[in-house]
Amino acid sequence: MAATNPFPPRRNAADPGLRARGRQLARQTARGGAAKGAILAKLRAIGLGDVDADELADAALRAHGRRRRIKGIGISLTGALIVLVAVALFPFVIAKFAIMVGVFGAFFVMLGVAQWFS
Repeated sequence: MAATNPFPPRRNAADPGLRARGRQLARQTARGGAAKGAILAKLRAIGLGDVDADELADAALRAHGRRRRIKGIGISLTGALIVLVAVALFPFVIAKFAIMVGVFGAFFVMLGVAQWFS
């Protein structure tokens, strides 16, 4: 009985240069807001196989989502800081100004939360 390899080589394994080019193309396309299908189509067009294209598209979309969440957290924290400043300044400044600053800060908080989930 022949021994079988428990870790068979990947199908469609492209050379490292083509994978690097595909990785860069996938990142750029994901950054532009493209869906996975559009990224796969572009990667297949440059000659990558199905498995490689799928791996690179998944990695690019995960990395882009992670960057958006981190950006959203920063925006939310900025908005929360603006709201806290408005609350702290409320006794010292005109109420209308404090309310305007608070609403501006709340807008930033909502914008950041929207970034987390998009």
